[in-house]
Amino acid sequence: MTSQLNVDTIANKAGSGTVALTKQFALRQWAVFGMDDETIDDSFATSSVTDIGAGEYNVTITNAFESTKYCIGFLPLYVAGHGTLGMQYNHSGAGTSTVYGVYAARLDTGGTADTTQANVNTVGDLA
Repeated sequence: MTSQLNVDTIANKAGSGTVALTKQFALRQWAVFGMDDETIDDSFATSSVTDIGAGEYNVTITNAFESTKYCIGFLPLYVAGHGTLGMQYNHSGAGTSTVYGVYAARLDTGGTADTTQANVNTVGDLA
């Protein structure tokens, strides 16, 4: 037998607060932005993105993490003809509980790549 649950809001027992996730994690922050124009197209809990240099961006998040040890996901848009890979870095002001750095490079030459779309996200315990 199948069932369907339709709700507008889920609250705690008192009806006044949010419900904690158990045995799972939700993304704490995410953003989609253009490395070619420094524009955030859509985001959640992202304050800003800053162009540090060719292929390098610092992402500033709204809510601090408990420590500098949190998980970062970064996927730059594939650039036809040479491929693209993404890495994290911890220099130029990055590597703090509120700022992390991402670097996009070409697979064929290892040179930098400012892609038209970059997707970033984080998971970890907030402060």
